[in-house]
Amino acid sequence: MSKIAVDVALLVSGKVEDLCIDLNQKALDSFSVLNKKNSFVHITLAMGVLGENDLEKTMGIINKIIKGKLPLDLELIRLDCHDTPDGKKSASFEVKKSSTLVDLHKQILEKLIPFFSFNSEVNMFFSEGNDSINKISTYWVDKYKEKQNHPELFRPHISLKCGQVDFQNFSIKFTVNKLALCQLGNYCSCRKIIKQFK
Repeated sequence: MSKIAVDVALLVSGKVEDLCIDLNQKALDSFSVLNKKNSFVHITLAMGVLGENDLEKTMGIINKIIKGKLPLDLELIRLDCHDTPDGKKSASFEVKKSSTLVDLHKQILEKLIPFFSFNSEVNMFFSEGNDSINKISTYWVDKYKEKQNHPELFRPHISLKCGQVDFQNFSIKFTVNKLALCQLGNYCSCRKIIKQFK
């Protein structure tokens, strides 16, 4: 059975999506390009490795969970920057941990854990053309296993896929109305939407 690295993620649109793409594309140290076509601005709710035979079942579970949960009101509260294991600076917008968002994360992770594994390989990630998958991408997928027993580790954020960012206009309230099951790409970008839920 072939396996793929996946992300269950809220897709960000509107002014916050535009802001993130603008900051990413203006940065001189971007390590992955954000856009509206095939590298989507997102908030991860769960990551793991999924057998392709389990895709339909997984999509059915997600569809049941999100009924009545969207649209979801969220808020960006600050800019965070940390060092990645491969020595890069990585900037992200921290998203306020509302009880609704935390509950959605818990439900999705609990229901999908029986189908997920956390032993990813680079060939499980989506690539096309001249794309290459940096081995560090597997680190974040495999490390996500820690969250199954420790939901307090959930840190909702939007990765800007770059390090040098100057932004201080907080807070920003916004609404998301789409959730997607995506195949991950380089640096855990959401590269391919497998199924979108509204």
